[in-house]
Amino acid sequence: MISADLTYVSSRPIADRRKSRPQVNGVVKKSLPSRDHQRIPPLSCVLSTTRSPFVKMNNLVPEMIVSDLKRSLYFYCLILGFQIEYERPEDKFTFLSFQGSQLMLEQDDQEESPWRVGPLVSPYGRGMNLSIQCSDSKALAKSLGDAGIALRRPIEECWYRDNERLHGELNFLVLDPDGYLLRFTQSVGFRAVEHQSIA
Repeated sequence: MISADLTYVSSRPIADRRKSRPQVNGVVKKSLPSRDHQRIPPLSCVLSTTRSPFVKMNNLVPEMIVSDLKRSLYFYCLILGFQIEYERPEDKFTFLSFQGSQLMLEQDDQEESPWRVGPLVSPYGRGMNLSIQCSDSKALAKSLGDAGIALRRPIEECWYRDNERLHGELNFLVLDPDGYLLRFTQSVGFRAVEHQSIA
């Protein structure tokens, strides 16, 4: 389990951190790590409510190497609302879930490994983005804003062709603490493709 001694660092001025802090699911939110160490609530408050001895894994589950697992768990769990399904503290590894999506995080051990295909230089994950479905993109974007995290791209309504229909989304982009690009998307329904006649 993650200990109550979990620490993080905040880049916001101390005066700003003394203001009233918003909550998500009853969890007090604070800023991401940077310079001066502060305590945050134990992550046991975001353990999955549907935990079982065995986790049914999706057919595709991204596993991302992170520079600081505690900082990443603060971002994903206490700000975005991901839940911890299970952990291997001896490996600095955590398996997360979020509204049907799954994600594995493991802290970089700085050792040569077949899993490392090149140097890890910030921002990580260049050329890739993770598309994550959510039930309320506006509420999620607000949570990020309340925590002082800027969106890389604000919420937009986008329509993508899916064969003979269009699928609508409210989506936005945000970078995680290591620079992995995340796209959170809320479905707004489908509509038929309008075919234009050729004169």
